[in-house]
Amino acid sequence: MCGRFSQLPSQSPFQAPRPELADMFVRLPVRYNLAPGQTAGVLIQPKSEIELATLQWGLLPFWAKELSLALHTINARLDTVDQKPSYRATFKARHAVIPMSGYYEWQATPSGK
Repeated sequence: MCGRFSQLPSQSPFQAPRPELADMFVRLPVRYNLAPGQTAGVLIQPKSEIELATLQWGLLPFWAKELSLALHTINARLDTVDQKPSYRATFKARHAVIPMSGYYEWQATPSGK
């Protein structure tokens, strides 16, 4: 998975994957380089209605004692997400959609990333 991503609002309500959520996609803040630990627009359903929330990117396992661990648990493997202690409980009980306009995969080069 990526190390950074971008979020851009939809320019047209017709670009939204689900028409009933078009208003939320239009209200996304412009973010070109979201890094772990920063806040992003996320679609959640805490009750019966879907809503756009601003949440910090990262997962803090229930057993973690340090908040900084959330910066290291940003990616899960699909084949083990339901087995690993860091992700297991959250994967089974909580879901969210994170709209992205693009993502960055860093590559090591002689002059840096």
